[in-house]
Amino acid sequence: VTGVQTCALPISTGQGPLLRYRDTTRDTAKAIAGKWGGRAVDKGKDLIGLDKHVDQLLGLALDDLRDYYGNQDIRNRVRERLTHALHRHKNTRVCLIAHSMGSIIAYDVLRTLTLEQDTTEIEHFITIGSPLGLPIVTQHVRKEFAKTLIPQQVRQWTNLADPGDKIALDCSLGDDYRQTPGGILINEDLVHNDYVDPSGSSDPHNAYGYLRTPELSDIICGFLDAGNGV
Repeated sequence: VTGVQTCALPISTGQGPLLRYRDTTRDTAKAIAGKWGGRAVDKGKDLIGLDKHVDQLLGLALDDLRDYYGNQDIRNRVRERLTHALHRHKNTRVCLIAHSMGSIIAYDVLRTLTLEQDTTEIEHFITIGSPLGLPIVTQHVRKEFAKTLIPQQVRQWTNLADPGDKIALDCSLGDDYRQTPGGILINEDLVHNDYVDPSGSSDPHNAYGYLRTPELSDIICGFLDAGNGV
């Protein structure tokens, strides 16, 4: 991507350079409010439950989460697909990009590999539009893995989120997912997801919009350069 410039507000004209995001004080306040608001919702409910009342309070559609956590067969099958893919590339440099529900699946697979003492490594784990910070999700992580830790297989983790993305309501994962002794920290960056659907409505959660952000382009270029373009 060439000719990139910075701007504090998202602009989507369909022409010109893709814009970088410049954080504002308002973004910080919103992230804090969203984090504690979500925790308050959980405290008022069964912490593991996923029902329509939570959907309404958070303003999110949680059908995929409900199916994933409520059906072990579905959960096992989707995890196996990623596990097999990672094993096929076990001896190569891997940059794993996971969007939305995929970031939960990827995280769970990596934590499972840790428990199994699998030596598969991820050079760079990139989460985009991720709900991993939602209290509903972290509760399930703690239920299965005891703690919300950064997977040991991961050498670098970057989380990209658009502040207007309701699925990535908690834009900051670093205070939820802790490093193991001698481990890494999560790099976090806000981005402009300026995707507009065919009806003309903006969709700040769309995967295509995240994939074309200059911030993600920089990460991929850095990964390729470090491997001499391989």
